[in-house]
Amino acid sequence: MTSFTIDTGDDYGGIGRGRIDYCQALQDAAQDSLPHDADQDEIDAALAKLIVTDLLKPKRADTARAHLLRYWPLIAPMAHTAPASFDFIIENFAERLGELR
Repeated sequence: MTSFTIDTGDDYGGIGRGRIDYCQALQDAAQDSLPHDADQDEIDAALAKLIVTDLLKPKRADTARAHLLRYWPLIAPMAHTAPASFDFIIENFAERLGELR
């Protein structure tokens, strides 16, 4: 009988590999939806809209929180680099949580 081990690699400081890949895919989708010469503010706004679209899908508050945490590596830096996009995400998340209670 043979056995094998699958190396899943580093967990990137507590954020699983799937989350990093999913965040990268979302960033790619935001950039793909814009012209190639879009500035960072446009990219951040498109990314915020994609994040909010996904945050509106859950039917339970705990699932909505999990979705927010999935995107946290993208959202947290926006607090300093794109405050309007950050606020847009947080406001929509708060509204959604209110609807789910």
